Amino acid sequence: MFRTEEQIKEVSDRTGVPCEYVRKLGIMMSWAKLAQEDLKEVADNSSFSNLSLGSGRANLSKAVNYFEKDFLKCKLW
Repeated sequence: MFRTEEQIKEVSDRTGVPCEYVRKLGIMMSWAKLAQEDLKEVADNSSFSNLSLGSGRANLSKAVNYFEKDFLKCKLW
């Protein structure tokens, strides 16, 4: 989502959100995207119907935990 320190700083300056939160948001969005792709691949391939969805669940869990415990505590909310 935000690939460089300059992008992170720009978003931070525009929104007033600390750089740490902006950086973590990018990481969590990446995890959510990876999980979405993992789960879509499983759903599209019926031969994986008995597969444990551990990787997708782990990425989604990390993202959800971050949003609940850190991101929503940001001063903008």
